[in-house]
Amino acid sequence: MDFFDENELALLSQVSYEISFALTALADIEARQEAEQALSRSEHNLSIFFNQAPIGLLWLSASGTVLRVNQAQLDLIGDLPEQSLGRNFYDFCLEPEGGKELLKRLAAREIIRNKRMVLRGRSGALHHVLVDATPIFSASHLLYSSIFLRDITDRVQLEQEILQVSEREHRRISQDLHDGLGQLLVGAAYLASGLRQDLAAKSLPEARPSGRIVEVISEAIAQTRNLARGLHPVEPEPNGLMAALEALAARTQTLFKIRCRFICPRPVLIQDAMVATHLFRIAQEAITNAIKHGKPSRIQIRLTETAARINLAIQNNGRSMPARPPKKSGMGLRIMRYRAGMIGGSFAIQRSARGETVAQCSVHLPDLANMKHSSPGPQNQVFKK
Repeated sequence: MDFFDENELALLSQVSYEISFALTALADIEARQEAEQALSRSEHNLSIFFNQAPIGLLWLSASGTVLRVNQAQLDLIGDLPEQSLGRNFYDFCLEPEGGKELLKRLAAREIIRNKRMVLRGRSGALHHVLVDATPIFSASHLLYSSIFLRDITDRVQLEQEILQVSEREHRRISQDLHDGLGQLLVGAAYLASGLRQDLAAKSLPEARPSGRIVEVISEAIAQTRNLARGLHPVEPEPNGLMAALEALAARTQTLFKIRCRFICPRPVLIQDAMVATHLFRIAQEAITNAIKHGKPSRIQIRLTETAARINLAIQNNGRSMPARPPKKSGMGLRIMRYRAGMIGGSFAIQRSARGETVAQCSVHLPDLANMKHSSPGPQNQVFKK
């Protein structure tokens, strides 16, 4: 016996469907609320981590503008949040070109590790930092980049002090060799020369070996002077780097029998002896690397000044560098990059239009534009060897 007719069954089915739909909707709402709460907690935890991180953190848009910045980064550069947001990353860099180059590498999907850079704070103070950066892509579209900055200013200052102590010790040893041992050898050579003349005047057979003694002492004097010059190659004068590079070119040409020229179209006077010494050591290492690995027949050392920047380039026509440099560079390249970083400069190995290898170091000197070119030294000449 049927208790419900067709209409009543249809009504019951409709009511059952609506109750089921309501229960499902309630479950979906509850699940969505739980998901929203979990997302809110995750965002809250991320915000705490971001803002309380002990290193500087930045999120950059695809164009390089600051989307988000944490307190450590604000403390580093002395900004308020509204003063940083919307600015481009390279605006904070002492060398904006370095910041632009970083953004290009990120846009090319490169992950950056331990890149040395110098940031300028709102007060004008300079901060040395190590930069790690990771680009975040969606398919082929760059969404944003995360930037991590570690302040190494204190470490850099300590390294500079250690290097200064080392250079002072080199200078002291060089002076001792020149004024101490060198003078003793000169005196010995004088006495030996007098003895040789006396023996020769008496036509004694000992005159010939005594002459050889004079020759050996003269060789010792030359080696002592070369050693002293190698320990302290750059004189603490504004034109010291030019003179040292000219001597380096002449010495390279003599020792290795290859053509080596030093070109300096206009005088480049550097007041900071440490900067001059680092630039010389970079040129010296670049030449050593070129001779060792490239076997060139021609090397050119070029020193120029543009605005507040000093540029040093060592170009050689030896074997071309590979299209992709090795991931692990040699000790010489690391030393050159390190020395460039110590003086706030940049270093790169490039290929010239003619396929020659160019090691280039560029140093920004804020006070160079105000430097008076009144110091003694060569004027308006091109040094060539």
